[in-house]
Amino acid sequence: MEIIRELLANAQATSSLQRKYYWMTSAVGLLALATSLLMMMFVATLLASWLGLSWNARIQGSANGVVWVALTLLSVPLVVYVSGMAVAWLSTFPMRWFGAMTVQDVKFYAQRGRYPKHWFKR
Repeated sequence: MEIIRELLANAQATSSLQRKYYWMTSAVGLLALATSLLMMMFVATLLASWLGLSWNARIQGSANGVVWVALTLLSVPLVVYVSGMAVAWLSTFPMRWFGAMTVQDVKFYAQRGRYPKHWFKR
């Protein structure tokens, strides 16, 4: 529960960022969203194949259809978090390479969404 509070607090701090970092984090967020959608499609397809469901079949009234819906909905938070972390980690490589972030900054940005101090407006 603590990590959820920290992620929400850090997301609210986005409006206090310098313009270039605000746009960069917005682009990272959009890429994370797109990645999450693609991963959800993959997970839903994988679950359907494991449960023997066809994409053309109606799931209403099917026991496996109800299980598929439940498992798909339960996987949403995990897929969103993992996709977001993966995109955040990948986006930190160029910033670390060019010296814009320390190793500690990379860790906190990718895992907790915490921005480096020098990104904020002065």
